[in-house]
Amino acid sequence: MIKKSQAETIKEILGPGFLLQIADRLFEKRILSYRGKPFTSGYLSGVLNGNHSNTEVEDAIWELFEERTKQLEEKKQRREAAIEAAKELTNG
Repeated sequence: MIKKSQAETIKEILGPGFLLQIADRLFEKRILSYRGKPFTSGYLSGVLNGNHSNTEVEDAIWELFEERTKQLEEKKQRREAAIEAAKELTNG
């Protein structure tokens, strides 16, 4: 189960539209509710906020979080490398 403190960080990292991102990931993986339909935004929000427990949904959320964190770290490294390269050009 996702803890409330974790949920805040997940929301911050995934950014706006995080529920849509989660729903899209579940759809890609063909993970549906027991009725065979996509999960509602309310249910996904409940899982994210720790009000509901659903291992498949939680796994998809963590997968998205890990991917986004990796993307942000790579972006940060690229920017830092670009700055260092620019410093070498201007000091050279």
